[in-house]
Formats: sequence, structure tokens, C-alpha cells
Amino acid sequence: MENNPVMHGIKNHIEINHHHIRDLVHQGVIKLDYYSTEDQVADIFTKALTKVKHCQFRDILMMTPNVYYGGVL
Repeated sequence: MENNPVMHGIKNHIEINHHHIRDLVHQGVIKLDYYSTEDQVADIFTKALTKVKHCQFRDILMMTPNVYYGGVL
């Protein structure tokens, strides 16, 4: 990775972002909250979920079911 300047640039960019976020947290500018993997709402857009989990995340996002495709209100 050190021999590849493109990869080095990417790694450096990530390190700079990491340190910047860490400094903002330390200063109290932002607060990071922990969410377990079971509560990752973004999973509704990226994973196949059980109907219960899908409906739970849909409700959190305040999305309405699509009744044209068999959604239940």
C-alpha cells in the first residue's frame, strides 16, 4: 500500500477525516451515539429484512407503505 501513491492518498484522507471527527467530539461540537447492528435503520435500503424489521424501520423513517404493491397500512 505504501508503494501505491493512490492508496496512500486514500489512507491519508481517511486518517485526516478520522482525526477531524475525533477533535470535534473532544470539543463537544458533535456527539456520537452508539447503535447496535440490530438497530441500523439504513439496513432498510441495503439488506433483505424480515417483515417485522422492515416495518419497524419504515415507521422510524416515517415512510408510508405502498398499497399498490400489497403494503399494509
